[in-house]
Amino acid sequence: MKVNFEIGKEYRCVGLYGGEYIIKVVCRTNDKIFFVYDERTSDDRSMQSATIEVKTVTVYGKNLEELGTVEMECAVAWSYHSQYATSEDDVDHGYYNALDLDRLYTIEEFKTMQECDEIKNALLALGYTGNYIEIEKLDDIRARVIYSGHLILGIYDFIKHTFVD
Repeated sequence: MKVNFEIGKEYRCVGLYGGEYIIKVVCRTNDKIFFVYDERTSDDRSMQSATIEVKTVTVYGKNLEELGTVEMECAVAWSYHSQYATSEDDVDHGYYNALDLDRLYTIEEFKTMQECDEIKNALLALGYTGNYIEIEKLDDIRARVIYSGHLILGIYDFIKHTFVD
C-alpha cells in the first residue's frame, strides 16, 4: 500500500528549533510537490517546491501493536549540518509526511486505507485519476465508487478485487 501527498491537504512538520510548519499542497507531479505555507506558521505566501521521496514505514495501532507497513511519500522540510559533523551523512532532516506518523490508528482505519488504495489502483488501471474519488461502504465486502462528486462509477467488490456493477 502507498500513501501519497494529496492536492488540497495540509501536512505538518516539527521545526528545527521547535514549533511546527504547516503546508498546503496546491499542485504535484510524479516527483515534486508544490505548496504554500499556512498563514498560522509563516508570512511567506510564495509557492515552494520539494522533491518527493518514498519511505517504507510501520503503522501502529492504539495498543502499540504493529498493523502493517506502508510506502509513504515524504518531502524534506529542513536540513541541518552541524559544524562538528564528520561527513555529509551526518545531516539531520525534518520531513513533511503523507501519513501522520505521530498518530496511532485503529484496525478499521488501517483496513479503510488499504481498501481506498486498492480502489485507487483499480481506477488508475481503468484510466481515471485517483484524486477525485469518494467511497461509500455498502457492507463489509462492497463499496460504491463515486468520481468527481456525482458520477457513480460502480460497485467495487473486495473479495473479487474488481468492479461488479
